[in-house]
Amino acid sequence: MIKLLWSMDENNLIGKNNHLPWHLKEELQHFKRTTVGQTILFGRLTYEGIGGPLPNRKILVLTTKKDYIINNPDVKVVKNLNDIINTYQQN
Repeated sequence: MIKLLWSMDENNLIGKNNHLPWHLKEELQHFKRTTVGQTILFGRLTYEGIGGPLPNRKILVLTTKKDYIINNPDVKVVKNLNDIINTYQQN
């Protein structure tokens, strides 16, 4: 199963300079409750913006950089969005 989760402001802004443009405690708590124990897909810049893997989650990092490597057993670098969709839509 694939679920989408994002936040945006009234101007459809979802990020600025690789960070959230706001800090809302309740929103961060909701994100944590929703994603703990799950697999999360981030784009490379978003992943780099959060500063590393999040505890108790498996992370997929989507990038077109051919030589991008993350040495962490909870993080997998992926290059093809269609492969991810095909894998997770069947679960």
